[in-house]
Amino acid sequence: MKGISFFSWSLMLAVLVSGLVVTGCSEDEEDKFNYPMETLYGTWIGTGIYLESDGTWIDPTSSWLYDDLEFSITFYENGKYYGKGFFGTGSGTYKAEGNTITTYVDGEMYLYYKVKSLTNNKAELTMYDGSGDSMKLRVTKKSSASSELPTEQPKEEVELKLDYTFAESGSMTRLPGSVVYADFYDRYIGNKQLTPKTYSLTFTNKETKAKASLEGYWGSKDGVRLTEGEYIVTGTSHPKSIHYNSSDSVFIAFQDTVIINKDMTKLMLKAKYDSFLLMFDSENSTSLVYDPDASYSNNDSRSLKKTVEGVYYIFLSKLYSESRILVNRNNNTNSIVYLYKNPFEKGKYYYFNDMTNSFDIPMMESGN
Repeated sequence: MKGISFFSWSLMLAVLVSGLVVTGCSEDEEDKFNYPMETLYGTWIGTGIYLESDGTWIDPTSSWLYDDLEFSITFYENGKYYGKGFFGTGSGTYKAEGNTITTYVDGEMYLYYKVKSLTNNKAELTMYDGSGDSMKLRVTKKSSASSELPTEQPKEEVELKLDYTFAESGSMTRLPGSVVYADFYDRYIGNKQLTPKTYSLTFTNKETKAKASLEGYWGSKDGVRLTEGEYIVTGTSHPKSIHYNSSDSVFIAFQDTVIINKDMTKLMLKAKYDSFLLMFDSENSTSLVYDPDASYSNNDSRSLKKTVEGVYYIFLSKLYSESRILVNRNNNTNSIVYLYKNPFEKGKYYYFNDMTNSFDIPMMESGN
């Protein structure tokens, strides 16, 4: 379901069922129905939702503006129905007598519907809950012959643990710094020591348009639950500690399409860098400091961390008008590296050439 109560969903389903007959009954029971049971089997789509506030109908199929309101229901000969769309995805059972349709959830009566009109492929009805609240609906049959019944069955909800891998191949160049980066990646990024621990993701079902917004920790024992289907996944996984779009950890983002089926227990997403990496050799330096914007004297600088191998590093997702690195050297001299002058790109690493006091151009290749 997508946050809408089963009540609302059943109501729409009932609209489709209105004036239809229940299956799995004896011929005597079938005589009690006002309509032939053949009119029931097939898939119905919602074409009208009545707004009591202004006395107008909305057709979910009439405009892309109403895409999120689309819904449908399929009635099977075994007395079950399957619905999907705006009111969620799920199944239940039904029974029809006279002009009333009664729906059941887990064997208990849930909603009932009064049929106002019914033809071979259209129906209008009013649905009621136990408190007497009602909603007027219109539905149109997409398939009327029993031989055209869809084979689709209710989809299951799957519990998954989320993880990710980087989409880039990690190819290196022969430029200075390639060996340094390869070692840095293997020790700190590939092993996920300098990667974010949390995620913020949105899963959009391509068929139903239902959205699920998820936040959590990578590798958590508490998995996420999603209905089977194809999803578009978007979102980010950023470090918790961020200083003017800089961090000691990688920024990553997601734009992926995945298929979830009932046999899965783990979902591996493709991650892309949402930052670039700057690397400095510490052999001739005592410390390096990042100053996000030299035009402001607000003491918002931060010292770069150094690996045990003697490499200073920093991940940046954005530069400001006068972003720079202040280099304090062993011989008590200082130098400034102006970052905003370089065409840095997200998803790439850059190794500082201490001999020229600049970054090597052309840029390094993309890497994991």
